[in-house]
Amino acid sequence: MAALRRWQEVVTDLPVAELPLVGAGGEPVDFARTIVSHGVAELPPNRLDLEGRMLETTLPVPRGARTVRLTQGGDALHIESIAGSIGTRVRDALAKTVAHMFRLDEDLSGFYTLVGAKGELSWCARGAGRMLRAPTVFEDVVKTKRTLIRTSARTGEPYAQARVTGASASAHPRARARKAPVAAPPSARSLGGGRSAQC
Repeated sequence: MAALRRWQEVVTDLPVAELPLVGAGGEPVDFARTIVSHGVAELPPNRLDLEGRMLETTLPVPRGARTVRLTQGGDALHIESIAGSIGTRVRDALAKTVAHMFRLDEDLSGFYTLVGAKGELSWCARGAGRMLRAPTVFEDVVKTKRTLIRTSARTGEPYAQARVTGASASAHPRARARKAPVAAPPSARSLGGGRSAQC
């Protein structure tokens, strides 16, 4: 019986991989600034600990998902598994996904050269400027839309009139053809705190 319990015991906080905090052009990547680059990073399944400079998230892997803790140690990004065993395929998938999330494949050295020459923005050249992205485009779209809806509800501005897409929205043929906003059906009005939503 004791052997069965040992076999069922879950190992926690297993080191998975280390990634150098360096972009494609050899430029530095600031871990802390990247994980707080925008509010979308705080949405589920992420859990952000600003004091501990840690991001915990659940990522897709072959045949499932794994919850990982991302931290910085020296000049490396540490990936640790919260629970469960990690094989080679899963480890490689997690490392690839985390590199994608931190945009380690993007060369921002030209940006850093430009801002490094300017006194007011020289602090950016120490690794700022990267925005954390979700592991998938779908998750980024859902989080962005959710953020817009919440902002719209908080500010009272109708969601459809949010100024995110700028000129591209007004250039759309349907947007130009529409002369007046259309009131949302009564069932949708409750989403905006009692106000009439406009489409």
